[in-house]
Amino acid sequence: MRAFFPYIASALLLSGCATAVSKQEAATARFEPLPDNYQQLIREFNVGRLKDPYTAVYRFGQPRRGYWQDGIALGGKKHFGYIVPVGINARNSFGGYVGEQMFYYGYENGRIVGVTSLWEGPPKMAGFIE
Repeated sequence: MRAFFPYIASALLLSGCATAVSKQEAATARFEPLPDNYQQLIREFNVGRLKDPYTAVYRFGQPRRGYWQDGIALGGKKHFGYIVPVGINARNSFGGYVGEQMFYYGYENGRIVGVTSLWEGPPKMAGFIE
C-alpha cells in the first residue's frame, strides 16, 4: 500500500475538486467568439500529437459554450469558452487507422486548449453550460 501512496497523493493534488458552474457564473462568464478558422486551428494543434497528422480524418461537432477547471496544483481556476467535440480517426505506427476517438478542445483568449482529460474525469472538470 505504501508504494501506491505517492501516486494517490499526486493524483488528488493534480485533479482538484471539480465544482459545477453556478447560474451566476455562467451568466457573467465572457465567451470569446470562435474564429472562422477554428477547425484549422484544431488541426494545427494536433500536428505534433499524432503519428501521421496529415492523413487524420476529422469530424467536427457543434461548438458549444462550456467550462474547464485547473487542478488544485494550478490554482483551481475555472475557464470559460467554446468547447468543440471532435472525432478523430488517425493512423498508428503501422499505418492503419485506429478508429474514431472523441476529443474535446476549448477556445479561450485566442488559443486552442485540449480538455479531453478534464472532460472524461474522474472527477469531471469540464462540461457544456447550455
